[in-house]
Order: sequence, then structure tokens, then C-alpha cells
Amino acid sequence: MEKRRIIYNKEYLTHGSEGKIYYVDDGLFKEFGGAVSLKKRWLKEKRLGYLDKIDYLKKYYPQIYYYVDSLLGLCLRGYVMEPISGRILSTSFFDTENVIEMLRELKKIIESFRNEGFYYFDIREPNVRVRDGKPMLLDIDGIIMDGERKLDATPLFIAQYLEMGGKLDSHAQILMFNSFTRICLGQYAFENEIKCDKVGLEIMQADEYVDTVCDHEYLVDHIKMKTKKH
Repeated sequence: MEKRRIIYNKEYLTHGSEGKIYYVDDGLFKEFGGAVSLKKRWLKEKRLGYLDKIDYLKKYYPQIYYYVDSLLGLCLRGYVMEPISGRILSTSFFDTENVIEMLRELKKIIESFRNEGFYYFDIREPNVRVRDGKPMLLDIDGIIMDGERKLDATPLFIAQYLEMGGKLDSHAQILMFNSFTRICLGQYAFENEIKCDKVGLEIMQADEYVDTVCDHEYLVDHIKMKTKKH
């Protein structure tokens, strides 16, 4: 991956837990903040380098055009990526049936990354966008590789799960996905448009999360549209 040290004409767009996003002449520049240690920057570059070698996954996240080094070349300052525009995955923008279909597609995407040894945990509204009818993952530098036991930035829901005795593995990912599913579809859809099977109802009603149906089964696999009455 090409590296550059100087960025021209940057214009502030937004910020997140690990840094700021700027408009630049050839894309969007994500610049890591001071909270991202040298070790984390090295790990991010390592993971992104491995990910870049897997071509079929590239359609599921914004393409990285080049890395940006610190002025002394000691660490990764950030990277410039493809701008992504699109709606959040929600019944506010799509009908319920389409949201369910895209959630199932997102599940396949997450599993494809996992099959290649990558875990994406930060499954939240800000990080999933719909482009051309397909879900895409943002903040791709937040992935970790199989065998790692710590996230660069831990979502609150995952942090609570770990405090309860859960582990940073596929079960934590399923739990996060189920939380995202409930948020995307919303209370109205579950009450009026969606039918849950027995497992789905258990997921919806559970109070405990660790080593239960909530972190073992995908909610989206246990719901369907109610039959419309004529």
C-alpha cells in the first residue's frame, strides 16, 4: 500500500472515538487521535495489510487509497479512503421486509470476514451503510484478527458483555448483531409486522446474555413477516 506524509486541503467532516474524518482532494482522510497508541497504529496497519490481500471482501467496505505516515515516518497517522454515501439500515428508510433481507446479507458478510480470520464487532448504526441496496461496513480499521483478545476501541455493549464473563469471540459478535437487529427493525415492526419463532421470542425476552440463546443464535434467522390479512 502506498504511503504519503503530507495531506493538502483537508476540511473537517466529523469525528469518532479514535480520531477525525476530513474531506481531502482525493477522498476522505481518517486521522487517528492521540488516544490511539503507537502499538494500536502498528496493529491497524498490519491488519489492514492482510485484509487488502483478500479481494472478494473489498466490496464490503470503503476502499483504502493510501496510508498517511507521521511526518517522521515513525507510525501510521491515518489513511485516505473512498467516500461512502448511503442510508443507515433502518425501517425509517426502508420497508421492514427489505431491512430483514439486508440484515441477512450483513450476517453473510460478517461471517465471510470471520471465515478469513477477521472479527468485526462494532456493528452499530453509524458503522453500517446501505449502498446500491447492499450493506457496507465502515470503520474497517476496527477489525481484529482471530486470536487477538482486545479491541482498539470497545463498544459499551461488548464491554458489558465481557464484564459479565463473556469472551471476545463469535458469541460476542452474535450478541452485538442481535442488538443491532432489534435497533434496525424497531419496536413497531416487532409488534405489528414481524413474527418470531420460539427461539426468536427467547432472544427478545432474555434478561441474561452470556452463554445463552442471545449469544448463540442470530435473531434474524428466527423472524419472518406476518401474513397479511385480506
